[in-house]
Amino acid sequence: MKPDWYASDGGKVFIEPEWKRLFMEQGLDSLHALSTCRVDRCMRKVSSRCTVQLVVTGYSGREVVLYLKKYYKDHKGMSGYEQAFKEFDALSRFLEKGLPAPRPLVVGGGEYNGNELGVLVTEEIPGGIQADHLLGRVDGKNEEVVPVSGNKRLDILQGIGRLAGKMHMEKWVHRDMYLCHFFPVLRSDGRIIVYIIDLQRAFMPPTYTFHRWRLKDLGALYYSSMECDLNKQELEVLFSSYFSVTGIVAWQQPLWKESARLKALWIEHHDKRIRMRNT
Repeated sequence: MKPDWYASDGGKVFIEPEWKRLFMEQGLDSLHALSTCRVDRCMRKVSSRCTVQLVVTGYSGREVVLYLKKYYKDHKGMSGYEQAFKEFDALSRFLEKGLPAPRPLVVGGGEYNGNELGVLVTEEIPGGIQADHLLGRVDGKNEEVVPVSGNKRLDILQGIGRLAGKMHMEKWVHRDMYLCHFFPVLRSDGRIIVYIIDLQRAFMPPTYTFHRWRLKDLGALYYSSMECDLNKQELEVLFSSYFSVTGIVAWQQPLWKESARLKALWIEHHDKRIRMRNT
């Protein structure tokens, strides 16, 4: 879905109207500029995409942190251009439904240096911290994060469970619903708002396959809860919050939870095989 935004670079790049002047003034209104611009930090990188931190000068003269994601043709043959617009569409639809997600500002793509490149720029989630880091998972990227404890952990897990449930009630599945893709914001008034990121694979499956895809999401959530060493109470809060939103009746809840656990064990086995193959 191409947005009804200002189109630059021969229709390769679309800029949200509110941000048009800023990107034009800073020379970031073309596919070439966005693919070669100076970035401050690489956040995530896999074979078909990478996410980098992009710092620009805002209208007030203060620095503004944005995130630029670049997409390349994936192993299934989907072009970077298609992936960028697919995630843009998912983000837009999530926001329309009131599901907290990063706001897209720029999207585009096309042929560039022999590659089918896609780009997407989103706003920062102010105060957002990767949920698995807040819950104590150590992966070498979170030395500056102090894990939360006590009721704060339960509040975060409740927020994650509720957001996952709301997403599924809207018939969306994430396909990578690990805790690292949830970003809680701990507000000064004590409230917690949980956002979800990385929607490049999210989609609305046909009704007859929805439960299968939902189970894969719940398996991923359960697997990452194992990585964070959640205790029995914490796991119960996470899933009971999900069940309360989705309306899954009490007698079915143990079946869903056990199925998610078995799926998580399969994911764990699969990941071990991949790691062994790559060593």
